[in-house]
Amino acid sequence: MGQDPISGKNFDHRKVWIEHYLRELAASFGIDLLGFAILSNHFHLILRSRPDVVATWDDEEVFDAVPPEAWTGWFADDPDAAGDQLDRRMSGSPG
Repeated sequence: MGQDPISGKNFDHRKVWIEHYLRELAASFGIDLLGFAILSNHFHLILRSRPDVVATWDDEEVFDAVPPEAWTGWFADDPDAAGDQLDRRMSGSPG
């Protein structure tokens, strides 16, 4: 993240929403997030799948567990637009 040398914008705030979504998605998909590292251009995850948890879900629980963004496509073709959209969502601003 950090300072973008071209635009001059600082993107450190995105680490917070990446962490938020990692935790939210891990719970939604029956995965334990054991550890992570968010770097400037990539991230590392330590995950454990939980088939024992998922096995208890019925079809409706599966559908309800997945955030609506996952069904409509979270990431746009333009990564900057996708990042801006997530920035607005995390700040509570309308899209």
